[in-house]
Amino acid sequence: MSERLQNAVAISETGGRLPVVNGESDRAKPTVRFLSTEREWNAPRVQEAWRRLMAASANPSALFQSPEWFENKHKTKREELRIAVVENDGTITAIVPLLLGKQEFDLKLWRTRFRTAQLLGGEGLTQEEAYESLFETIFQTFDDVDAIHFRLLSTESLCWKAVQSSQAGLVHVHDQLKMYIVDLPQSFDEYLAARFDSKHRGNLKRRVKLLREQGEHRLWRCSACTASPECARLREKGELRLQRISAPEDVPEFLRAGGQVAQASWQAAKADYLIKETPAWKAHLTDLAKRGLLRSYLLWCGPQPCAYKLGFQGGGYYYGSSTGYDQSMAKFSPGTVILLLTIEDLIQHNHPGKLNFGEGEDEYKREFATQAVEVANVTMLRPSILGTLRVAGFETYRFLKYVRRRKKDWAEKARDSFSKRWRMGRSKGKIHVARLGQRGCGYLSERMRIARIGKRV
Repeated sequence: MSERLQNAVAISETGGRLPVVNGESDRAKPTVRFLSTEREWNAPRVQEAWRRLMAASANPSALFQSPEWFENKHKTKREELRIAVVENDGTITAIVPLLLGKQEFDLKLWRTRFRTAQLLGGEGLTQEEAYESLFETIFQTFDDVDAIHFRLLSTESLCWKAVQSSQAGLVHVHDQLKMYIVDLPQSFDEYLAARFDSKHRGNLKRRVKLLREQGEHRLWRCSACTASPECARLREKGELRLQRISAPEDVPEFLRAGGQVAQASWQAAKADYLIKETPAWKAHLTDLAKRGLLRSYLLWCGPQPCAYKLGFQGGGYYYGSSTGYDQSMAKFSPGTVILLLTIEDLIQHNHPGKLNFGEGEDEYKREFATQAVEVANVTMLRPSILGTLRVAGFETYRFLKYVRRRKKDWAEKARDSFSKRWRMGRSKGKIHVARLGQRGCGYLSERMRIARIGKRV
């Protein structure tokens, strides 16, 4: 049996022992291998290295590259997944979960779709020197992969530095934005005092009071009291309450009530990520609950749900995935209320350490966050003529967006300047007319006084 065939057999027999097959001269170079079966990535050696690297990771999105999340995607989503294992001198130095599939990029004027290898969590569990070998091996191993995609890649990470200096492909940065994070203290009052002034705290409490007018807020769990007389009494009385969803038996009601809220939300006609009462969603969330990763919320106002929050917890972070509220109750700020009560519950129960708002720069995220991390969406395309054309298309689209934004800013400034000058002109005109009126009145008064004197004479 040849040495290469012996090494291939050794991989399957040892369940993750990845020998170097390129000879003695390559032992100092990182060797990259890809695992595609459960038997390979569930091997004790791979799992031990995976968890060791997870514990040392500072990635805010590390949950999405954890073994539990990877297994959930494999079993419930049926997506094409791989584990890239980087080994140096017989030691696993990097684990990089990959998602293979078609990805669409909407450039407004046109849409382009091609096959990518996306790094789950935005980056790999590895050191900077291993990235170049990883990028080269991905393009060499997967002939049909046109690009490597990095979603929400931190600009402070080693992966960002490696991508910027890489010679393995053509790099395009789609956009740079901020990921907002809340450092959760040990008490809710401490968080409020450190983040908001007294006036703002009063405004937040008044928002909660608007939804709590029918009764007292109470945190309860559906799995413990759905059929109890106390639960029925609370529903009839109409109290505002927050329901935590973390057990598998809570998932059906969460999907039913949350799906009802999602259909009444403003995002219903625009977003496809809203929760729905479907078998796929049920299997996905139930499996996450069994793995201890699910932590979502429902906000009930009387017998009706008015808001929901889909979230996950793991690795010292709570990840808020999406929020929806009934648009008919928008004047009572149910979105703000459920976020405030969620932060309170995170601090008081199973404290995660930090809350990650995820992608987006919405105003409420800036309002509640205590820090912001610079992140970017990056694509590394295969070095080829087609890749060059795609990069040119991306760059053209980004330039047009910049011109449009500048034109919009200029138009707003011109409009504001014209409006200001017009208001000032009107104000000056009124003052001028008033002065003329005063002068005219004075002139008439003087003529009348002279006329009266003449009559007397």
